[in-house]
Amino acid sequence: APAAMLLSKVPNGNRSNGLLDPSGIPLRFLEDAGSADKLWTPGQDQQLPFALLDSWGQPLSYMAQRDFTGNAATDILSNNAVANWNQASTEMIRLNQSRPIIMSWGPDGDEQLTEEAQKDPTASLVGDWEDNAKIDNLFNKDNVYLDETLNRKLAGF
Repeated sequence: APAAMLLSKVPNGNRSNGLLDPSGIPLRFLEDAGSADKLWTPGQDQQLPFALLDSWGQPLSYMAQRDFTGNAATDILSNNAVANWNQASTEMIRLNQSRPIIMSWGPDGDEQLTEEAQKDPTASLVGDWEDNAKIDNLFNKDNVYLDETLNRKLAGF
């Protein structure tokens, strides 16, 4: 599968096998076809695919707007997510030539994603975008976007 081919090229340092509970059991796994006990069975069940990490060891973020159309107004309301998130992501995806966005929170991601930092509405990407429709919070200034053109566009705001 094309996705598997792409994932196979991800360096080991940018992979995580996924979250484990305190006893070391994977939180997400596929059960062996002959089992239906919903319990992890080592050697039989398969842990779900790894997460992709940025260069600082934090999970990459993926943003998509399922209601996006090229001519949609930015204030489109969605039935599948909070309206303000859809407004922000619609406009950002428009800037990204209608493609989904993959981003890293940058070198301060471990601090930026703490509960304390997230209490500041403008620390979140959406809250920051809604503040004058530009990325201007210092936390978000070092976010890294997969698409170089989007990096340049957001840096210009």
